[in-house]
Amino acid sequence: HQTTLTERPLITWTGTVDNQPVKRVIWSPSRPCVFFILDKVNRVHLWDLGAGDIYPAHTAQFPADINSISLNCETGDPRQRQMLAVGFQDARVEIYHLKEDYRAVDDETCDLELDRFLHYVSII
Repeated sequence: HQTTLTERPLITWTGTVDNQPVKRVIWSPSRPCVFFILDKVNRVHLWDLGAGDIYPAHTAQFPADINSISLNCETGDPRQRQMLAVGFQDARVEIYHLKEDYRAVDDETCDLELDRFLHYVSII
């Protein structure tokens, strides 16, 4: 049985935000340096490794218990806005638009960011 995992992670953060357990991690479908973390205390953290890796670029606290989060798929249409769906314990779902900054404008921009990210993880 062969695995696709390398022997060690590219990067590790311990105690990412206030040492709260992580419930879910989602990579952006269009930005290689952007991912989202849902923690146990109902916060969604947006990490943009292109901007920095010490703190999340944005954190949203939700007052109700979150069961899941999901991003819409990338269609390649530059007019499409990136959206985040948040599913709550009370069976409610809310959809949020993300800032344009968190979506790649085109394939070239995405490729440049991917190159930057791969360089970043190669030097740490």
